[in-house]
Amino acid sequence: MDLLSRLKGIGILPDDGPEARLQKRLLVLSTAMMATAAILWGGLYLYYDEVMAAAIPLTYCVASFVSIAIFAKLRRYRLFRFSQLLFAVMLPVLLMNTLGGYVPSSAVVVWATVTPLSALLFAERRHAIGWMAVFVVLLILSAWLESQGYTGNSDLPEPVIRALFVLNIAGLSMVAFALTYYFVGEKNKALDVVAQERQKSDELLANILPATIARRLKADDRPIADGLDEVTILFADIVGFTPFATRHSPEKVVSLLDDVFSALDELADLHGLEKIKTVGDAYMVAGGLPVPTPDHARAVVDFALDLLQCLARLHREKGYDVAMRVGIHTGPVVAGVIGKRKYSYDVWGDTVNVAARLEQAGRAGRILLSAQTKALLGAGYECSPKTTIKITGHSPVEVFELIGRKQS
Repeated sequence: MDLLSRLKGIGILPDDGPEARLQKRLLVLSTAMMATAAILWGGLYLYYDEVMAAAIPLTYCVASFVSIAIFAKLRRYRLFRFSQLLFAVMLPVLLMNTLGGYVPSSAVVVWATVTPLSALLFAERRHAIGWMAVFVVLLILSAWLESQGYTGNSDLPEPVIRALFVLNIAGLSMVAFALTYYFVGEKNKALDVVAQERQKSDELLANILPATIARRLKADDRPIADGLDEVTILFADIVGFTPFATRHSPEKVVSLLDDVFSALDELADLHGLEKIKTVGDAYMVAGGLPVPTPDHARAVVDFALDLLQCLARLHREKGYDVAMRVGIHTGPVVAGVIGKRKYSYDVWGDTVNVAARLEQAGRAGRILLSAQTKALLGAGYECSPKTTIKITGHSPVEVFELIGRKQS
């Protein structure tokens, strides 16, 4: 295992990516395996006095281990890769012709198929096509040389030739299986990492965008722009926040905002509303989008009432003396996603402007809602008498101050 770990680390550079690391490890491991197998073949040929034939796999063995050592020192991957692919395609062909052709050599040329297959793993596909062409040309050339009697002779016994057929096929299969097994294992690890990162990305996207919008965005449904006839918009703003921020440390200011807005986020989820954004100490939420819902006005008003209770709870538990004024309006809006790197789901239109102006016109700890929103609430809520207010850039707006839910 220690030797295997050392082999896997040969030639790895600090800035190598996962694919480059995998290619280098596979090439080193496959070279070591084939060089080790070559010792067995060389020994068999020596045992049967085929000295010339034995010299070829033994030379391959020595050359391969020398190449690994050079690669470990120089870390020149392309040179190492080219030398191994060249050895793997040339030497089996040379050995086959030395032994007398296809049958006398027990089809030892099958080992040359490692070259185009390895090129697919360790190089680009176009390189693999070139090595495949070299392999086919060498096969045809060897067949012609054998037909013309230009090959050597072998005195290997028939049982040995038969046994070597088995060894050549089995040996090549074992090397191919081992490489594929390792490659698939590393690929699965990489896919697991990709899946985990994709899940994190999806979770992050889900926190930024509504679920239906996130799905449309992943499906490349651009541009994402929807016109919605009836949506209820709420703006809430912390009263006296600027003086508070000047009197306290940045940590205290951020902690307050985090506690308040996190609590409002939970309320928005509870009432099925969509948080649009926070701007400074202002919080914006909407009901009835991105998918229209029939009770959006009641859901937003219930959120506003629970918001006041939430602030009271934070005052009791953490001592925050926080008051918010709230403005609510209902009407048509345009909603969509803007941005390319930092996505933002936002809403636009006169409805948004009116809701923001109502919040600014309200009082601390009070909820001001428009007549359009009041008309959708039914009889379950108690409001102050209707009044009319003037807001900047708009005609006068009829508004009500929400008192609370009516008791059963």
